[in-house]
Amino acid sequence: MNKTRSIDAPEAVSMSAAEFKRWLSAMNYTGRAAAKALGVSAASVVNYQRDGAPPPIRAMCRVLYPNQMEAVYPWEGRGK
Repeated sequence: MNKTRSIDAPEAVSMSAAEFKRWLSAMNYTGRAAAKALGVSAASVVNYQRDGAPPPIRAMCRVLYPNQMEAVYPWEGRGK
């Protein structure tokens, strides 16, 4: 049995429901607008608001809209 594990790989971090809601607010997005921007269904956006978003969605929010991420994660601002 091969139990290899990469030590250098960063751990994927989810986005909490509160963080996702702050991101929506910072972007002035409705559920449908967020769904279109993120390439997911409107129902998924509702689920993210209730349960939080998975790591790929958090990464997409960060990469596509880095300036707004400062409103969600102020400790991750530019220049740090």
